[in-house]
Amino acid sequence: MFKKIFGKKDKKNGGGGGGISAPGSPGGSVGSSGSKKKRNKVTNKNKKNDEAATTAPIPMPTPATAALNAAQQAQHNLPELEDEVDKMSWASSLSGGFSTPGSTDDEASHHSSGGGGKPPLGHHRCSSMPGIPRQEGFHTIKPSTSSSSLKKASLRRTSSMSNGGNPKSLRHSTSAIGLDEMMEDRREFGTLGQNVVHMEVPFGKPIEEVYDGIHNGPVLGSGISGMVRLATHKATGIKYAVKVLDLGLVESPEGLKQLREEIYIMCQLDHPNIVRLEEVYESHSEIYLVQELCLGGELFDRLDEQPDYHYTEAECARLVKQMLCAVRYLHSKGIIHRDLKLENFLFSSVHPDSELKMIDFGLSKHFKYGEVQHEAVGTPYTVAPEVISGSYDERCDIWAIGVIAFLLLSGDPPFGGCGGPEPLMTVRANILKGAFAFEPEEIWSTVSDMARRFIKCLLVTDPKKRPTAEDLQKHQWLTYWHMRGKKPSDAALNPNVVKALVNFKEFSDMRKLLCEVLSFTLLPDQIRDLRREFEKMDTDGSGEISLAALKQVLMTNAVAGSLGALTEDEVTDIFNAMRVRKTETRIHWHEFIAAGLSQCSVDDRNLRLAFERLDSDHKGVSDWG
Repeated sequence: MFKKIFGKKDKKNGGGGGGISAPGSPGGSVGSSGSKKKRNKVTNKNKKNDEAATTAPIPMPTPATAALNAAQQAQHNLPELEDEVDKMSWASSLSGGFSTPGSTDDEASHHSSGGGGKPPLGHHRCSSMPGIPRQEGFHTIKPSTSSSSLKKASLRRTSSMSNGGNPKSLRHSTSAIGLDEMMEDRREFGTLGQNVVHMEVPFGKPIEEVYDGIHNGPVLGSGISGMVRLATHKATGIKYAVKVLDLGLVESPEGLKQLREEIYIMCQLDHPNIVRLEEVYESHSEIYLVQELCLGGELFDRLDEQPDYHYTEAECARLVKQMLCAVRYLHSKGIIHRDLKLENFLFSSVHPDSELKMIDFGLSKHFKYGEVQHEAVGTPYTVAPEVISGSYDERCDIWAIGVIAFLLLSGDPPFGGCGGPEPLMTVRANILKGAFAFEPEEIWSTVSDMARRFIKCLLVTDPKKRPTAEDLQKHQWLTYWHMRGKKPSDAALNPNVVKALVNFKEFSDMRKLLCEVLSFTLLPDQIRDLRREFEKMDTDGSGEISLAALKQVLMTNAVAGSLGALTEDEVTDIFNAMRVRKTETRIHWHEFIAAGLSQCSVDDRNLRLAFERLDSDHKGVSDWG
């Protein structure tokens, strides 16, 4: 197990063979193999941001035009459109160098360029490495298969593959990973959020017909089994990050299973701090994951740009709060990430107050509460001691947040493990003992005792004594910085948003559905104001809105203007109206956006994308409803 986690450096590749999902898997993330010299501070890189461009709309077929013209009024009124739509991916060796700028271990660290700069604080960018099944009674393993020796995977039916939450077998699937069967199951059992992720199987519409740059766009990141490119949606000019995975490098059914699990998980996620999967295409040799583009780059790189290479305590608390919100959401859905690190958080925009987005679900998996995991996965500098020991649960993600918080406040990892001078044997021993110190003194002397206590309670070697993400959200340190400087008026809701929510409950079910489809096409700049209102209503920090929270906020805020006070029954009606799927007990992020759609600047790009989602069979008419 020890060698599995702390292998020798791969001098040939230099680094960055990103987070591969499982033995022989396709790589849940993609990194770079570019090596950089060892330094003692986090790297300072030049930034180069690709702004999303728009092009003149391309005329659509007549049936589409009719629907879109009607939908143009959806911003305020939708009846016409309603009528129209009837590891430690522990690789054979520890990655020994920084990834190339903008190449995280996954999908979208897309935008930095250049290199060099100041030395980092004791760590190189550390990629995940692929796990090998643990040999009973041993703590060593045989070397894993190198990328050069990976065999072309057979695309035969993989009925032995587990279904990753999918009730149907893959035996008769025409897709190497069972996308067609996943699509069938989503139609029967899935939510709108899951179904709106468009999928194309072999013999379907080629991705090259929809996007430019799939094979020649700027490379945003690369890894052992594929790369991430910047692609442009032809009809709208909107830019996306497209993760291209070579199926020929997936050498086992377990690898196909993990890739399927990654896609299945990403289809389920609907949270403002988690990157959104837009579409999935499969050819005979490759899988393409189309994801939202994060223009702000990695947290790893942004940390490097801070004075003295670390964040202020206030900014650190703001970022950790967002991370915990995403982790709590994942765990509440029965999903464990298993590879949280600086490189797997991206900034949505280049703005200083930009939100974080969690990425890279290549090592993630579903779990049942109380279930124990045994695969050695993750990344050395954030791996939890129980993962090294081979018996862990979702609380390994909490340990990783503690490591990240330590790094944000000081610039150094608490246990080493990122290319610093400490031997890997020492790193392993430090982690297993939980041995770290708040050093150097000149940095930590300015950090509050509250922050130190926060980190200490996360970096507890006994996972049973580690708080949950929900518990940590109530920690004194986070609540202090969250409330500091806030005025009572900051909690007041925008009356126009309240009015939009009140009006939404009068919409027909079809109009509500169409609003939600449109909500999934909106870009960050279009929903920035709604994001602030959503945060006011998400009073418990779950990334969702409960009925109790909605009552508390609306009944105390909606007292001004022509609306007057709202009764408890009226708020309940609003809550029920926003729940497109009535079996759900909370309002999801895009359900809220749908209800507040009249407050967004919906344009032709959104309408075209929405129609494409509805016209999944490419017939020029919608087959929904």
